[in-house]
Amino acid sequence: MTVPHKPENESLRLQALHYYDILDTAAEKDFDDIVELASQLCETPISLVSLIDSDRQWFKARHGLEAHETPRDIAFCAHAIHQNDIMAVHDATADARFRDNPLVTGSPDIRFYAGMPLITSEGFKLGTLCVIDRKPKELTQKQIFGLKILAKQVMKQLELRATVKELKRLNDANSKMLSIIGHDLRSPMQSLESVVGLAKAEALTPGEFASMINTIGKSLGSTNVLFNNLMQWASTQFDGGGPQWQQIDLKVLLTDEIVGYDYFAEKGNRFVNAIHDEINVWADPNMVRFVIRNLVHNANKFTQNGTIALSAKSGTLEAVICLEDTGAGMTTPTLEGLFHWEKRKSTAGTHGEKGSGLGLQVCKEVVEKMHGKIWVESEPGKGSRFYFSLPLSMLKQY
Repeated sequence: MTVPHKPENESLRLQALHYYDILDTAAEKDFDDIVELASQLCETPISLVSLIDSDRQWFKARHGLEAHETPRDIAFCAHAIHQNDIMAVHDATADARFRDNPLVTGSPDIRFYAGMPLITSEGFKLGTLCVIDRKPKELTQKQIFGLKILAKQVMKQLELRATVKELKRLNDANSKMLSIIGHDLRSPMQSLESVVGLAKAEALTPGEFASMINTIGKSLGSTNVLFNNLMQWASTQFDGGGPQWQQIDLKVLLTDEIVGYDYFAEKGNRFVNAIHDEINVWADPNMVRFVIRNLVHNANKFTQNGTIALSAKSGTLEAVICLEDTGAGMTTPTLEGLFHWEKRKSTAGTHGEKGSGLGLQVCKEVVEKMHGKIWVESEPGKGSRFYFSLPLSMLKQY
């Protein structure tokens, strides 16, 4: 038996497959109808919509077969995704690649196989629409043509699912944005309007006016941060262009970014740049700057007379950046809701700084856009460590 090798663009191919969010979903009539028709057209007892995951083939739709998946190493379809056209095996017992394959020597006793790759518009092969028989066989030209047409219909169904999902996501994003504008941005504007109204009516003493202006000034500062976060978040939701990929030297980029931070002394904090080695990642420099800016601002918000340190390590496939502080830290319930929209909340900083809870959620979406992950470790009273990863190679791009 020949174990199928993985395509050179396997990382990209898997990202394309996972984009459709189809693996391990329930049966759907549209796909079931296609495999039923494929079996009737090709006169075979078995037909499948097979998707090739990292270590398995999983069946979105199946006719004449009970199994939901098989190991990738024995999958006929894992061979078929290396082709642009139908791969046909007329008699598996006479084919050196498959004659001792357990799917041939045992159930379902494959003899004939024909699989048409499911190809995205970018050229990634996600799996196949295949037909199987327990006796040697050949397809007619009409059957081959029909199988190709049905495979295109499978891709159209996948694209339709993705489009519906995207429309729902955009609608949800629009609702969230209106909620932020209506609540978080409106409140400081109303406060400022009230102060101006009182000043015009000469209802405030100079001392009262100065005190209120100072409070409003801090509020507007927080509002400016919120506005910038909102704009960045909106770009991740509605800008179809995606990240502007570049090879970035993290040490150079982050050192240049933090040079402009001059607010640590106000709270007695010391900032340490512990990135000493040259580490190159494949990412969007503006997005990386945004994430660091938010994490550092957040660390300073909850730290007083402490230390904030930035470091980075390079692994085999990714670099991990760490922002550590010796601040207030967080409880387990706070950690569990930190990156969830429904659980977002504002916690006042050590100087009473206000926030919206939006910044970290935007950071999560931005990091994931760059095919990285973000996570946090924290302990009340001892501080927090925020980590996020970025790919070292452009092979992570999709």
